[in-house]
Amino acid sequence: MPTGIASPSIRSTRSWPRIHSNGCAASVASSSPARATRTCRGISAGRWRAAWKRRWRGRKLFTGAAPASASSNSRACRRIRIARPKERLMLTGKTAIVTGGARGIGAGIARVLASQGAQVAVLDLDGAEAEKTAAALAVPGLAVACDVAIEAETAKAVRSVVERFGGLDILVNNAGVGRGASDPNVPRAARGSLGSGAMSGAQWDEYLSQNLRTTFVTTAAGLAALKARGGGAIVNIASIAGLVASPRLPAYAAAKAGVISLTKSLALEYAPHDIRVNAICPGFLWTRAWEGLAEAIKLDTPDFAALDARGVFLEVVKRGVPLGREQTPDDIGQLTAFLASDAARNITGQWIAVDGGITLRQA
Repeated sequence: MPTGIASPSIRSTRSWPRIHSNGCAASVASSSPARATRTCRGISAGRWRAAWKRRWRGRKLFTGAAPASASSNSRACRRIRIARPKERLMLTGKTAIVTGGARGIGAGIARVLASQGAQVAVLDLDGAEAEKTAAALAVPGLAVACDVAIEAETAKAVRSVVERFGGLDILVNNAGVGRGASDPNVPRAARGSLGSGAMSGAQWDEYLSQNLRTTFVTTAAGLAALKARGGGAIVNIASIAGLVASPRLPAYAAAKAGVISLTKSLALEYAPHDIRVNAICPGFLWTRAWEGLAEAIKLDTPDFAALDARGVFLEVVKRGVPLGREQTPDDIGQLTAFLASDAARNITGQWIAVDGGITLRQA
């Protein structure tokens, strides 16, 4: 008689443990005199049924050695335990950098990565806010004040992370701006549209610097550390604005389209080093950018006139998102964690929209 239940195929004829025999204080009467004198080698009916349910889950039921007496036999039956495999976090033992990680999408990504076991370094222009975010992570993190558009600052920040944590496995390029009509440099008369004719060359350069150059600079600074680990993952945060026409934000859209293109090029170039590069295109998330963008939308949509910025955002979500719900920083964080994990070891050079189906209507 086997001492436990394995997970045989459905056609297996392997015998199952019997319900208590007469040697156990919790037993049922046995019709066989020979069996009545035997010690219990079975389990209770309730546990037998539970084991049957778990049979197909690949878990084992261990009964241990057969006891010597009826009283000890009952105790042994009570000591039966289901052996459950320990859950392993996806990113245990890995180190990550998240740029623009102090708030919003970046903070959501940092939280999820840490919840999956990663040590996270939060890089942000706002050092004080980065400290708060890093201090609240599930795994102790590191905050570094840094402008990732500046090569020297970024290289120094990456070195400090590698020295602190011993290496780098994951690089998340999230830093960027999407101020839109809230930009104080844009004339009020032009805030209803930020088309190319309403922007100065300096504003155009700023958008591309903060949304495309930052991705290039941080990646260049982190590649050596990723190679030293024998590979790793880079996740670039782009936008659905880089996938569809965005007449209000042409510079932002151009920069994010550039991030998607850069993602593909980097993925192909560094595949021999086992460095995977993917991009995420978030949809409608409530961020500070909407405070200004809502004003521009209200100019074009009179029935939004009485709404505040949050109200405008929710109405846009209701009308524009097929799934009918907003996206959140944690949504982006969950996908980032997956793409950074070994579960995505064969995914590279891809962009994935987390938008509730918005782009399906504009494909």
